[in-house]
Amino acid sequence: MVETDVQQDDLGESAAQRADVELKRRRERGRESQARFRKKQAQASQETLAENKGMAAIADIVEAARPLSPRLDYGIWVDARSAVRVSKPPVEIIPFLGAGRYTFAGHLYWACTDYLISLCRRVTAPHSPSLPSPWLDGHSPARLTSRQAEDRIWIVLQHSPPVPSVRLAQALAEAQREYRDTGYMQGDSPACNEGIGALMRQEIEADYLARGQDLAAWMTIAELERHVQRQLGSEAFSRLEKAIAAPSKAMDSDLVPGVDANAIIRLLINNLAESFICFGDGPR
Repeated sequence: MVETDVQQDDLGESAAQRADVELKRRRERGRESQARFRKKQAQASQETLAENKGMAAIADIVEAARPLSPRLDYGIWVDARSAVRVSKPPVEIIPFLGAGRYTFAGHLYWACTDYLISLCRRVTAPHSPSLPSPWLDGHSPARLTSRQAEDRIWIVLQHSPPVPSVRLAQALAEAQREYRDTGYMQGDSPACNEGIGALMRQEIEADYLARGQDLAAWMTIAELERHVQRQLGSEAFSRLEKAIAAPSKAMDSDLVPGVDANAIIRLLINNLAESFICFGDGPR
């Protein structure tokens, strides 16, 4: 009888110990869970703060874009410091400078830039001469009315809310072209705002994700170049790039026998340039 009572006491004590251990484990898991929650909360707060800073920077750009400029008239405030020249290029054009300018991707990038500038000029200065471009049809933007040109601009910029005006779009594109040709930009250009392309891209990505759409449906210029190379094969693509680099020397046999090689190249580049969409950090 006594032995049975002892065994029962031992069992009761063992159960109490197990319950105590389990309680301690639960408390420890609770503390760990709370710590993880606080860590995630702090991280989310930091990410939100960073996003807010990015959005604030975009808001500053937009706010600066009210037609305030007395000199260049593209919607950016101009003061005495505007004489400063900036020698650091916008990040998005770096792959298309130097030797990169003369690749298939480079020629297409600058054709897209020229096309956007030409459209903008049809709106802001409809009587000015057409922008000279080696690839675009010289009458393509010029044959449009000012209203038609503006409609096309908003197709290009359809999901770029950080670009609220035609003049700002023109200023950004012309600054890139200026840097390509001279190696610097004027200090009062909105393109001097470092990271503007990345900020616009982030806002566009966020909008796509919010609507459940896939950005991968749109090719970057580099991806398009690789696609064309795969379709043509290395040898034919090499001939295409040589023809693009020196269109005046392109022969019929370089691409398709019996067909004007210059016409093929111009049609290809022109069609691609007229159908791109701006993603902030480059065309797609």
